[in-house]
Formats: sequence, structure tokens, C-alpha cells
Amino acid sequence: SLGRAPPHLRDASPQQFRGDTIIGRAEPLTRLEELYGSLEDSGGHSVLVTGEAGIGKTTLVERFRETVGTGDEPPLFATGFCEPEVQPAYNAFRGAMGDLPTDRDVSDILTNAASLSAEDSAELQQRRRSLFAEVATELRQVARDRPVVVLVEDMQWADRGTVDLFEYLVDEVGRWGH
Repeated sequence: SLGRAPPHLRDASPQQFRGDTIIGRAEPLTRLEELYGSLEDSGGHSVLVTGEAGIGKTTLVERFRETVGTGDEPPLFATGFCEPEVQPAYNAFRGAMGDLPTDRDVSDILTNAASLSAEDSAELQQRRRSLFAEVATELRQVARDRPVVVLVEDMQWADRGTVDLFEYLVDEVGRWGH
């Protein structure tokens, strides 16, 4: 049986991207570009690109990357990947932060943090907060000189440490403009 396309697709014009036809991505791409354009005024944004497998999330992000990468002030891109199999704590951020010119080797800091242990949970929580603050400080240092876009792919596979650090950084970046 035939049905009508949803309204957001009915009005979508096909676009070409790397030889592929993409549909329904103009509006999200424009929104990403607008958010990126407002970084100087706002200080930072966190954006989640979500959807079912195969819907075009990666294509959208690649298109955004290509678009802003050719602008007047191209950002530094830092990409980390979450894997479906067991992975070390903070794995995605170890990869992403390794792409950035930080004063300290944040990848090593995160590798050492994966083995954090403490006698009591309060001490462990304090160590984690200190670790997260170090990562945020290094990220902010890099972002002072040039815009930074941190991409964490496949968060559905993230370990607990990566999720906790991600949440911390979302909150921290949200305060940068204030």
C-alpha cells in the first residue's frame, strides 16, 4: 500500500553530497551552521544528533564538517568512537582529546584515570571530578585560540565513564558563555 511521506520530507529537496543524494538534511545542517556561527557570542554549544541507524546522522555530520571546515575560521575537529565491544573507560574521549593540541597529554590522563581506585566512594568521586575538570580546562584552553568541535560517535556503546565525562562537559561548555 502507498502512503504519504511525512510533512518534513514532502517539502525536502534532494541534495547531492559526495555523489550521494540526501533528503531532509537541509534544515538540521542549517541549524548546526547557525549554532556554530553563534559560538563567539554564546561561548559554546552541545548538540546531539540522534536517530535510527541509516537515517543519515554521519552524512549530516560530515556535511557540517565540510561546510565549516572551509570557512574563515575553521574549527579543530576531535573525534572519538564508542565501540560495541568492551572498551577501556573514557575510550572515546581518549581518542578525541588526542586529536587536539593540548598542553598536557589528556589521553594519558584518561588512561591513568581508568584505573582510579579509592578506599571510599567520596574520595573516588573527588578524584573523578578533578579528572573531569582537568579535561574541561584543557579543552577550553584549546578553544580559546580556535573553535573546537568534539564528535563522539556511537554513544549508544559508551562506557559509564565516557557518559559521565560527556555529561560533565555538556554542563561545563554550557557555562562558557556566562
